[in-house]
Amino acid sequence: MMMHKNRVLSLLLLTGLMSCKPKAQVAVPNDPPAALVGRWEAEGLTVLPDYLGPASKPFEFDSRSVQNAGRRPMITVIDPTGAFREEEWSLSDSLLRVRKGYWHQNGDSLYWTHEGDAGKRASFGMELSKFKLKLSAVVDYDGDSQRDDLLEIRMTRK
Repeated sequence: MMMHKNRVLSLLLLTGLMSCKPKAQVAVPNDPPAALVGRWEAEGLTVLPDYLGPASKPFEFDSRSVQNAGRRPMITVIDPTGAFREEEWSLSDSLLRVRKGYWHQNGDSLYWTHEGDAGKRASFGMELSKFKLKLSAVVDYDGDSQRDDLLEIRMTRK
């Protein structure tokens, strides 16, 4: 169970977003790629293991879980050039890690490629509203070699 918690916390930190600045009212353009541009903070994530099979209990984590581990939810900055960066911060505002990569949107799908990951691409279903972004993917979260676990990441515009 501890390994699952660490894995989920890592996912939340790697995909999350956090800003120390107050919320600003941001107008979201109608053009979906432009609507993604900006700072996003991780709000939480849910993993539903074996979601295609019998009912299973989801793992739920929110930004408080990360703060209890001594870190802030990650900030993800999506740039209009197609680049992004993820910033991992401690509770004392020390920058712990930065990951960079490239993003591409096609319809309601979002693709992420981290630099240094040998070109591995993550693909997500995407739901975007005014200040919320939800990314969903089917992954092998539980390590059973089956991509049958539903991952949902919730973010808020900052």
